Amino acid sequence: METETIRIGRGWILLIDEVQYLSQKDLAALIVAIHHTTQEGLPVLLVGAGLPQVARLAGDAKSYAERLFLYPSVGPLAPEDAALAVEKPIIDEGAKIDAKALELIVKRTHGYPFFI
Repeated sequence: METETIRIGRGWILLIDEVQYLSQKDLAALIVAIHHTTQEGLPVLLVGAGLPQVARLAGDAKSYAERLFLYPSVGPLAPEDAALAVEKPIIDEGAKIDAKALELIVKRTHGYPFFI
């Protein structure tokens, strides 16, 4: 049976956080599904977030996963960028933050966006 794909100019995005908590079976199924949609040229995008071991877990679930996805690392912000990330929303709301408090926030979070 031959199938025809009809394009309507729309796509679909799947956002998954904490990918490292998926079971190996579920992760493998997700990888296979995304691989099939890619092969069919369907407008589907997966954005997964998780701890650094996600790349290894994906590779363990399906060996070709390492070639199928990009695994960018998100590290700490530079101190000046971390300070800006804290201070700008405060200023935008018409408020102020003490310089020492700002310095302490940057120091204690080590610039990691998750903690900021």
